[in-house]
Amino acid sequence: MLPTSQENDPISLDSIRDVLKQAATCMQQKQPKTDEAIKLYDEVIETLQDASNDKDEAARHLLAATWMNKSNVLLSIPNKDQSEDVQKGFQEAIRLFGTLPIKTKELYVSDAVTLWSSIGQAQIKSNKPNNTEDAIGCFERAIHLLQLLPWQGNLQLRAHLIGLWFNIGNAQRLFQGTTRRNAAINAYTHAIVFSQDFPIENPQSALLISNVWMNRASLFSSAQDEEQRKEALFSFEKSIEILKKVGADKDPNIALHIARAQANRAKLLSL
Repeated sequence: MLPTSQENDPISLDSIRDVLKQAATCMQQKQPKTDEAIKLYDEVIETLQDASNDKDEAARHLLAATWMNKSNVLLSIPNKDQSEDVQKGFQEAIRLFGTLPIKTKELYVSDAVTLWSSIGQAQIKSNKPNNTEDAIGCFERAIHLLQLLPWQGNLQLRAHLIGLWFNIGNAQRLFQGTTRRNAAINAYTHAIVFSQDFPIENPQSALLISNVWMNRASLFSSAQDEEQRKEALFSFEKSIEILKKVGADKDPNIALHIARAQANRAKLLSL
């Protein structure tokens, strides 16, 4: 059990935050220490278990974030079905965030964005059609909240917006039909709009934005219409252009993605 400031005194939230930092550090290791992180999150949950009925808003926020973070750690464990525990954590986080005045603090908004983004990713991972539809709703909710933040001057928030629209496009592609295809194209277009003038300074941003263009190209390349084929070629070329800004020598994935885009472009030209 975490210590309080003194016997019979209120819980020391600074101590709670220190433990949460330790848990985050466990997950930042080259080989994440998932068991240790989960143990620390459980310790915090046990300590704050009455916070949801408490008047302490900060304690409820920390408890909500802890449930969310625990679920995200469980999701990261490969080849192990943790779906019940993951769902429980997210449901507790939703319930607790529902008791907070979300729009009054940027921290609350930011954590709520992370929550809905994470739930969306979990739904996609389940590979169930109904869950995929729910995932789209989660990503849309995250976008709505994220746009309450000053994203225009924050590259990290802009990258998150790009990623969320990219996720929606990918989710729409899992369904059949023209309406879904158009919805996917629309989502990728939104991602591209947010990526305009985005500085391509590292492999992560290059891969994210180039993959938007690549997936857009794939949608257009399946059409027989000449104008759509031109759109596909243009999108493949944009993907290659973005990747080359970083250079294949910076990350092996860059070289693989350049080769893939060039092969797809060449195949389309040969038709």
